[in-house]
Amino acid sequence: MIAQNNDTSGADRVLRKTTLAGLAALAVLAGMAPGMAQSQSATIKIGVPVPLSGSSANAGTDIVNGAKLAATKINAAGGVLGKQIEIVPEDDACDAQTAVQAAQKLVDAGVVAVAGGYCSSAALPELTTFHRAGIPYVLDASTNPKLTEMGYDNVFRTIGRDDEQGPFAASFMKNSLHAKRAAVIDFSGTSAQQPDNFNAPRAVCLAAVLYVFRTLIDRPIPLNEGCLEPLEVIIPSGSMLDPAPPAAVAAGNVETSQCIVDALYGALGVLAASQGTMNNLTFGDNCLQYYETIAGGAGADPDFDGCDAVQTHMTNSRLTDPEILESKFPVLVREFSVRRGSGGQGLNRGGDGTVRRLEFRAPMSGALLANHRRVAPFGLQGGSAGAVGTGSIRRATGEIEHLGATARFDVAPGDELTSETPGGGGYGPLK
Repeated sequence: MIAQNNDTSGADRVLRKTTLAGLAALAVLAGMAPGMAQSQSATIKIGVPVPLSGSSANAGTDIVNGAKLAATKINAAGGVLGKQIEIVPEDDACDAQTAVQAAQKLVDAGVVAVAGGYCSSAALPELTTFHRAGIPYVLDASTNPKLTEMGYDNVFRTIGRDDEQGPFAASFMKNSLHAKRAAVIDFSGTSAQQPDNFNAPRAVCLAAVLYVFRTLIDRPIPLNEGCLEPLEVIIPSGSMLDPAPPAAVAAGNVETSQCIVDALYGALGVLAASQGTMNNLTFGDNCLQYYETIAGGAGADPDFDGCDAVQTHMTNSRLTDPEILESKFPVLVREFSVRRGSGGQGLNRGGDGTVRRLEFRAPMSGALLANHRRVAPFGLQGGSAGAVGTGSIRRATGEIEHLGATARFDVAPGDELTSETPGGGGYGPLK
């Protein structure tokens, strides 16, 4: 929730304020620790495990600065039990494995309490280490509900849980701002930005949200910024939906955007998942380059079956006519058909995907960028999932080479590339 604030100074103030509250609580807990008054240590060490490297380093630095500011104020007032507070920061990099090492370093350093926890993915493994060591842990940024549902008696919060923030914001908008109709779209818990190119710029995420809510309105209203006025969109900075430069984002626009749309429709319960990918295919050589997106199945809803062999949501591009493609490139379109039975079953069935088979007549290089090769497009209300997509190359020798969701390949004359695109999810139980 803190990370959504794009005003750095504002985010810094909030972080410092919550850290001050957390540290004040820890000062009391530390003073109550057995033997603390008789301890020979000159200071009370309080650990601060936060990301000090990686995409969230700025936020981690803000938390450390907030902790030091709080310690300075407490120390100026006489400290705790006549002892000064010493802040011991440790970099957990928002990474689970690194977090375990960071937590153990703090235990070994002799900290008697801990404040921090910016990323829930790091705070969860840290908490277990601190619990075993009997060290209290005050969370001032991690919002994952699991952190206070593990049965540990050493964990405390100064920030709301993920499952509380949305309802609270909605209640505030209704009761305090008197908004007639509003929605909170909270992407808290989204993975941190990735080293690959599936990161989506914030603008892409907002566009996907706008698209979904615009399709739910029957009236022909203009498509502009005003459509977002009744929506509160929470996108954590540094996540794969709001990455920091120089994050790669090529697949964010064509693939991650589809996941956002399907997730929102699914959460609203109005539409099963569609194929969720553009099935981006590129190939060429030093003289020729070609790019196409391949249609698949659309998800079903309460009133209709999903469409077969159609581009959904984030793309409406048409394929090049076979005659044109074959006359301009050394390829033959051997098959382009509906992939029967790939749509999910249900009261209303999901749309079927497609089968596209190209034979190459000259050496070329190519790449496939797709999705839903492992996780099937979901069904809703008892409807079954659509079939996952597949990709393969049948070599001229007869050997079959299977391709992953993202793949680079080289082909020779006589090689055939086959793409089977995902089907859409079904809606409702099959009668």
